[in-house]
Amino acid sequence: CSTFHREILTLSEDGDAEPLLRTKAMLCLRTFSRMAPDLVPSEEILSHTLPLINNTYHIGRTLATLGLLKQLALRDPAPFAVCLPVLSSLLEDIVVNRNILPAYYYHDIPCPTMVVSILQFLQMYPMPPSEDARRRLSHALQTLLDECDPNVTFELKPNPYKTNARNALLFEATNLVTHYGDGLDRQIMATAVKHLGPLVAAECANTQGLALATISRLALAAQRDANLLILTQVRAYQPLLRATLQSPDAFIRKKALDLMFA
Repeated sequence: CSTFHREILTLSEDGDAEPLLRTKAMLCLRTFSRMAPDLVPSEEILSHTLPLINNTYHIGRTLATLGLLKQLALRDPAPFAVCLPVLSSLLEDIVVNRNILPAYYYHDIPCPTMVVSILQFLQMYPMPPSEDARRRLSHALQTLLDECDPNVTFELKPNPYKTNARNALLFEATNLVTHYGDGLDRQIMATAVKHLGPLVAAECANTQGLALATISRLALAAQRDANLLILTQVRAYQPLLRATLQSPDAFIRKKALDLMFA
């Protein structure tokens, strides 16, 4: 690892190399960092890979790069905080501007895998101090939540793959909103609760359980921040929660009971 990682880094930056080869180089570095983390210097990799993140043309390479940085950040988060403004811009570019090739759409949704990866990375840090990054994040989160509204996206013959992708984005976006708490406009959190509510009564037990767990975390954050608007919204779903208490799933019953007393 210590011998080859610099050569692989050079290959990942080689503009004359095939995009697939550069993506494989990133995946190789990720494997190195997992197998021998002490032999892969985080700061050196960061300086080489940071310019490669904000790229919506070669999504495969960008996704591999982000996966590498996320893995390294789990071990030592501090140096990777410099990625936040870049990722805020990338998130806005994908979600709001839809500046992405058609090949990377999944059932009319622009690269949900990339969006989820960005949202998960952002949850490792407090809200960016930059006003521009905050504005971009707020805009992207509001747009993302609006597009995941189950009332607007209702279909007579719903595509389960599309529905699952939208739900995954809704859950992960709400987790980030919960993480930021009062750092965001409270209206964004209110939108998240509004869109999660109908999923409490979802037919799919997995969706129902994830919705309850996500709202539970959000309700705890609202209690911490004394956000009465959100707590009032959550309590409005108590009729649905009482019905959910009859579920055969113990996890669903527990989460519903937690929310009954939010």
